[in-house]
Amino acid sequence: MAKKEKYLMKKMVVINRLNYYNFIDFKYLENKGLQVIPLLIQTPSIYYKNGIVLENFNYTLLLNTIKKISPDYICSMYDGFMLAIAKIRETLNLPGLSYNSVQNLINKNQVYKTIDSALKIPKTILLSNEMTYSELTNLLMTDTIFVKPHSKSGSEAICIISSEHEFLKFKQEKQFQASSYIAQEYIQGTFYHCELIVQNDEIKFLSARQYSAPNHKMITDSIPLFSIDIDNEITNKIIKQAAIIVQKRMAFNNGIMHIEFYLNKNMKPIFIEANIRNPGIWLNKMYHMKLGISFETLMLQIEAGIKLDNIIPDNEYYICGYYPILPGTVKKINYPSLTIKHELDVTVKIGYSYDKPIKLSKAAAIVAWDNAFDKVFSTYQQLNTHRLLEVE
Repeated sequence: MAKKEKYLMKKMVVINRLNYYNFIDFKYLENKGLQVIPLLIQTPSIYYKNGIVLENFNYTLLLNTIKKISPDYICSMYDGFMLAIAKIRETLNLPGLSYNSVQNLINKNQVYKTIDSALKIPKTILLSNEMTYSELTNLLMTDTIFVKPHSKSGSEAICIISSEHEFLKFKQEKQFQASSYIAQEYIQGTFYHCELIVQNDEIKFLSARQYSAPNHKMITDSIPLFSIDIDNEITNKIIKQAAIIVQKRMAFNNGIMHIEFYLNKNMKPIFIEANIRNPGIWLNKMYHMKLGISFETLMLQIEAGIKLDNIIPDNEYYICGYYPILPGTVKKINYPSLTIKHELDVTVKIGYSYDKPIKLSKAAAIVAWDNAFDKVFSTYQQLNTHRLLEVE
């Protein structure tokens, strides 16, 4: 019997940045017949059974390492590795999304073309080296433009530009390659997101939530960023319906989706972007608590074609999010005093100096919950105004 189980066990190689595999339930997946082999860079701080340590994640080393392992499946949990993993998947003739399919799913400009006419999208232009700020503002019909890479996480390497000087500075600092960036009209308003778990084109789980602010403001304005349940039934329904439209138009049939929207004054959703990965700001932690199983574990199960069990959320309301790193030397950490259940993970240390981050780098992560929405909302308001760090 033991030999038969060993014979049936499938192997999956998984890659993520920063050796971040904390939420994968390795034992659960083994019981489902899947041995997960995480790729680790340099010396990991956490021991992972079956983990393989590499000097770096360059393509040739990844290809040769994965070829030696001879897995049945490979999966990337980070946008930056998805194309490389898709290429290796094709080279080794492994099942899963092809290179072209991944390209169409993660290239924001291509996704806008796919979604266009189904939902409202921001006015968007693929940049060229010759474009000036004046030309962009005329084409986008706005004085403030939002520039971002077309194939990275939504808040990585973004810039809000309101003058020719700022545009020239942006091009210098980012070592500008026009074809890698898109420019958009700058939209302000309440920001929403939706997570979907999809298997064989069937939506197994769907959740809509509201951000405390657009994600980029954690970087540009150094304010905390939180996510909370949407208490308004009409808004909740609008965001969920829009997310289903995106999933269908993108023909995304298997995996995890994280989709972001604004609502205009007429309550019409404006599609901002979709990611085929787990969400950030400790939403993965929150969903792990809410569902009793992590998105990461479910993602690997779907990738391996293992039928999902019924997903049953609890009845709690949740808030989760990040406090930003502030530039300077940390002199004091003001821990919030909360009246509801919560977990707080502070990652900065008193006496240490930090630079202004260029992506969603956290000083602390928090999740708090209760079965009464008004208590969770009150905590949400408290955390939004709480000053966690004192720096100089």
